[in-house]
Amino acid sequence: IAIDHFCKQQGLQTSEVCYVFDDVLDISIAAVCGLRVLIRRKANPLFNDYLIRNHYVDYITAEMSGGFAVRETSEVLMGLNQNFDACMNERKDFTSVYQDYLGKRQSIPVHFFTTQLDKIVEHNQH
Repeated sequence: IAIDHFCKQQGLQTSEVCYVFDDVLDISIAAVCGLRVLIRRKANPLFNDYLIRNHYVDYITAEMSGGFAVRETSEVLMGLNQNFDACMNERKDFTSVYQDYLGKRQSIPVHFFTTQLDKIVEHNQH
């Protein structure tokens, strides 16, 4: 339900989604996404093996949860897209392109959702 809702809102197919995850509850979404990145945990060797054997993961981070694993994932994706150096140069020089990106990133409204009776509903934060 969650991945279908997300894809519908963003105009995406599940095959276009990179899913970063770390728990068994995430497998149902990882199973349908186009790219699946597991955040490493030392305490989960059997879980990691299960994901690999069942083709639910494409990349396991070198860093563990809390150790910049999401940053690692972002940099790996930029490298695969062959735009890492360009991104670093824009950021380093704080160019107008990077400033425009920051403005757009900060303007995105944050919404929280939950499920009720198997339907996605917006959750009001008060």
